[in-house]
Amino acid sequence: MAIQKNKLRHLTIPPSSLSVEHFTKILRVVQTANEEAKSFELDEIEKAADPSLFKRDQAKAALDKHLVIQLGVFGSDGEYVQTDDLNDINDLNHPTLPDSISRVELNNKSKYKLFAERNPFHYFELTLDFRAPKILDLNSSPTRATENDSSVNVLGINNNWVDGTFSALKKIFDEAKSGATIFHRHAVYDLVLWLIYVPLVIYALFRIDIWAMSKLGKLSPGLQFTIYLYMLVFSLLVFRFAFNYARWLYPYFELQSRREKKRALQRTIYISLVSAVAASATYDLLKFLLLN
Repeated sequence: MAIQKNKLRHLTIPPSSLSVEHFTKILRVVQTANEEAKSFELDEIEKAADPSLFKRDQAKAALDKHLVIQLGVFGSDGEYVQTDDLNDINDLNHPTLPDSISRVELNNKSKYKLFAERNPFHYFELTLDFRAPKILDLNSSPTRATENDSSVNVLGINNNWVDGTFSALKKIFDEAKSGATIFHRHAVYDLVLWLIYVPLVIYALFRIDIWAMSKLGKLSPGLQFTIYLYMLVFSLLVFRFAFNYARWLYPYFELQSRREKKRALQRTIYISLVSAVAASATYDLLKFLLLN
């Protein structure tokens, strides 16, 4: 078979909140794309075959059996469900799927590759990474951008098929974009920590020092340094967990489902607490500056 010139389109999916409707649209796009891919594959096979031996009906039947879309769903507790019957599982809230989904893989090349020992001439592969960062994590650096494998790859000989499939999928993910980007960017943690949080902590320690001087008398410099150093380190640990919690509450790639709605209440509480602390600290700082 002659060497073919292929076109590849790749998309690193941005932070998104994927609804049931979005996933249904994705399935419609890939099902249409796969039917077109079968037609192109049949034509390419016929071009390379011996006309006297080629049987179009048999080749088409083989493609209908093997050039199919496979859906793989991974659960957070190690579960795995795989199917090529998208009419049976057309919703990520389906009861046969894991309660907590960590990853979804969708492609039309895996089964065909086992049959033909090569990839089809036109294929797509989607990876939807729903993993959320751990809250009590002191190993990974919060400075780094959140790692996420969500992506789309579309490859084929027919440029119109590649561009059309890619554009249709990209449009869906553009619609699903979320506002969680800020928490997952590189160095956001450091900016908030050093430009906002640490100055507020230093001011709080200054206010505590004034209170301690008036209530407890003068402490020895060594004890005073030890206490304030401990308070500073402890406050940095609190901020680290609070930032991790924000990343968990607003994951890079989120699946909207009945199982994820519990986060809505936690988000409300989190925003209320952060807003109350920030407002109180700002008011106290402005009052101190104006009165002194």
